[in-house]
Amino acid sequence: MRFIAPGFGIGDLTAKNAKGAKGQLTEGWSFCTVNVTESGYSMKQFSLIVARAKLSTLVAEVDKGKGPVAISQRSKIKAILVDPEWHGRVEGELAHYRRTAKKKRFKLRGSMKIIGDVDKALAELGEEREASLERLIAGLK
Repeated sequence: MRFIAPGFGIGDLTAKNAKGAKGQLTEGWSFCTVNVTESGYSMKQFSLIVARAKLSTLVAEVDKGKGPVAISQRSKIKAILVDPEWHGRVEGELAHYRRTAKKKRFKLRGSMKIIGDVDKALAELGEEREASLERLIAGLK
């Protein structure tokens, strides 16, 4: 979704401004893409050229808690600016997940009891497989 966002002072870099000079930043309105994340937060997306031109402004907005800012290159998101508190929480959750994943491995030993003759069961399975293959071959003829 495209929208016009006031307050950045960034214009379309390829468009001509009021004076007709190509490639200069225009004043007032800016063009950016707004993505809505899975958690319901809106995330502004800027091209790398625009983000480079107004990096200080974008960092200040992220720091003020106005949400993450995505930076794209050739219409693909390459980086996301997030505040340090959010990054710290994610790092902590990831470290906790990695610790618990290493500790709790799924083990079958001791989780079941085998009753009956295993060799006899395997022989019956082999016979059933042979009969199934014979029926399949007979159906193909």
